[in-house]
Amino acid sequence: MHETKKKILMVGPLPPTVGGITAFITGILESNLNRKYKFITFGTERPTLGIVYDVRDYTLMFRVGLPCLVKSIMATIFHLLMFPFILIVKSPNLVHIHTSTYWSFWENAVYILVSNLFFKKTIVHIHGGAFDKFYEDSNYLVKFLMRKILNLPDRVIALSPRWKRFFADLIPQNKIIVLGNFVDFSRYAQFKRKVDLPEDMIKVLFIGGAGAKTKGIYDILKAIPTVVRQHENICFVFVGCANVGELNIISKGEEIISHVRVLDYVHGDKKIKVFSNSDIFILPSYSEGFPIAMLEAMATGLPIIATSVGAIPEVIEDGKNGFLIKTGDYNALAEKILILAKDKKLRQKMGKNNIEKIKRQYDREVVMEKLDNIYDKLLGK
Repeated sequence: MHETKKKILMVGPLPPTVGGITAFITGILESNLNRKYKFITFGTERPTLGIVYDVRDYTLMFRVGLPCLVKSIMATIFHLLMFPFILIVKSPNLVHIHTSTYWSFWENAVYILVSNLFFKKTIVHIHGGAFDKFYEDSNYLVKFLMRKILNLPDRVIALSPRWKRFFADLIPQNKIIVLGNFVDFSRYAQFKRKVDLPEDMIKVLFIGGAGAKTKGIYDILKAIPTVVRQHENICFVFVGCANVGELNIISKGEEIISHVRVLDYVHGDKKIKVFSNSDIFILPSYSEGFPIAMLEAMATGLPIIATSVGAIPEVIEDGKNGFLIKTGDYNALAEKILILAKDKKLRQKMGKNNIEKIKRQYDREVVMEKLDNIYDKLLGK
């Protein structure tokens, strides 16, 4: 007799919402795991998600405008009321909750509590790149509540060994599992390198939808004049950035407009084409979890210049597949860009190392096999 598939309730923001959590969930649903498990989705997206502001705290909800705020509150209330109903009707064997920081964490805390009340096996998957700041900036009572909530699920998934060390101070270490982000390498391998600029033009790519300050955009703008004075044939491409209008104004004021291109959000194959048309990927962020954009750049064969935050130093080996710099050090950023811009062989060597690393450690099927093991242990083979 054919064995009935175990049912897994996937809780988190679903498309058309964009972002790392949505991309991770979509990757799971499109993977080979759906042959083994029956996935049930419970979307937690709200009107505020996808709206970009240069802020990473509780005030985000109040900066989206009153109509959007009301819609967001109504959507959240609806989700919270529907969740117990879904648990009863769908009767999942396991609940996989994806969360981040601030408002996202507290909303998902309710799903954790309710799942616990219904005696459901639960995984909490923490994606937030600033969870340490979120915790450390909270008062004693809030920290106490956070620890209590994080102790409720059967497992907590951290994005990297560095994040595991952080969470080990809050919850028992045997509850924490490390599972990195991933890309579907087969999609990137099919794209051949194409250029829409002269062959000797070096294209430096930045992709980031979050705040300009936290992603280091202003540091990039400070570095550009130094770079273009020593290498004229270079173009900086900004994709999906906050405050596009402001970015254009600043680039004009700095007289670097001829070296800057600003593009809107791109998705799917269009996004991969942007990567394949570039030479260097930069990510001078001040906080990160495990940036998927960096993995996408690696899968396309680009060398990486990034700051030593979040899981980045556990992926980028300085001098081997990219360069690591300190946060805010725009002089070092300019120096590393110039080194790569002037050395094609080094770019190719680092790019090749990145492709090999993606195939070996961060391809979707490699990570899905690890996730399958996590599910197996909780559900019982």
